[in-house]
Amino acid sequence: MQTNSPAVDGPGLERGVRPPAPKRGTVDYADWLADKLHATNDYGKDAAALLMFQARALEYMTAARTQCAPAWVPDRVMLAKPVRGDFPIGHNVVAEANVYTAQCNRWGAVSVRAPGGMLGLKPGEFEVVSWRANEAAERSSSAGTAPRRS
Repeated sequence: MQTNSPAVDGPGLERGVRPPAPKRGTVDYADWLADKLHATNDYGKDAAALLMFQARALEYMTAARTQCAPAWVPDRVMLAKPVRGDFPIGHNVVAEANVYTAQCNRWGAVSVRAPGGMLGLKPGEFEVVSWRANEAAERSSSAGTAPRRS
C-alpha cells in the first residue's frame, strides 16, 4: 500500500514520495509534467516547452550511447559558423552560419542541404533549434526490423 508519507532511505534520511506518473521513459514523464506546468500559469508554458526540449535532447543522446534508434531527431539546426565538408569527398561544400532544416537517417545522423550538395554535420558543429519524431525508426520497427544496432 502506497502512502504519501516520506520514505526512509537510511538512518535519519527521508525522501519525498513522487506522485504517480507514466513509467515508459524520460519523454513520457516530461510530457506528463509539462501538462501539469502548462495548466498552472503562463510561466508554466515556457517551463513546459523547455522541459520537453531537454527531454528530447536527453533521449537523443541516450539513444546514441546505447546504440538504439532515437525516438526524436533534430528538425531544424543552427550553425554558429560556416562548416566545410571534409577532404577529399566534400571539401567543396560549405554551409554558411544560418538555420537549416535537418535531414536525418533512422539513427539520427544529421545533414543539411548546402550549395554544392548535402553536408553531414558532426554533433559539435550545430545546435538543435527544434525536434521531430523519428518516422524512419518507427517505420522500420513496425516492419519487424530490430531498433537496436548490432
